[in-house]
Amino acid sequence: MNKFIKLSALVILLSSCGDSEESATQTQESVTPKQESAAKPTTNNMFAKEQQLIEDAKGIQGLLDQNADEKKQAVNSAN
Repeated sequence: MNKFIKLSALVILLSSCGDSEESATQTQESVTPKQESAAKPTTNNMFAKEQQLIEDAKGIQGLLDQNADEKKQAVNSAN
């Protein structure tokens, strides 16, 4: 019986310490204002997020291609 009381007290203590996700989100938003960049989609639309990832990847690929072209020109001019 003593173990049951201790276990029950522990469960009650742990459940009272927990905070709901909604109030935690509200607290976080009040402490740090949400600053979303124009590049990121503001909706929960998965298609929009995927499209943004594709656009970001195209931008990075463009930078890599430009860097590769510069290196090729440097190698060709060195020869």
